[in-house]
Amino acid sequence: MNHKHSWLFDKPVDPEKLDLPDYFDKIKQPMDLGTVRTKLDNQEYHTVDDFVADVYLTFDNAVLYNADKGDNEGELSEVAKGMKEQFVACMTSQELMPPPSPRAMGLGRR
Repeated sequence: MNHKHSWLFDKPVDPEKLDLPDYFDKIKQPMDLGTVRTKLDNQEYHTVDDFVADVYLTFDNAVLYNADKGDNEGELSEVAKGMKEQFVACMTSQELMPPPSPRAMGLGRR
C-alpha cells in the first residue's frame, strides 16, 4: 500500500519490544500488512473476501487497541481508520468489491 504511514502496519506488533503487555488481552487475532503480502505471494487467499477480511483486521486491530489511548496512540487509531477508508475506496473504484456496509467499516459497533 502506498501511504506515508503504511510502514506502521508492515510487521506484526511486537508487544514486548513496544511495551504493550495487554496487547494480546485486547487483540485475539493479530494481523499486519506484511503477513497479508506473504499470504498473497503464497496464493493463500481463495477469495477476495478473505484478502479484504485480513486487511480490515489489520486496521481494525489498530483502532481497537489504540482508540482509548492518548496522544500518539490515539493518532494511530485515526491513521488506521483513514487507511481502511483509502483501501475501501481503491477496491471499490476497481470494482473488486462492493461498497462495504457501515458495520463493516466499524460504524455501529459498541
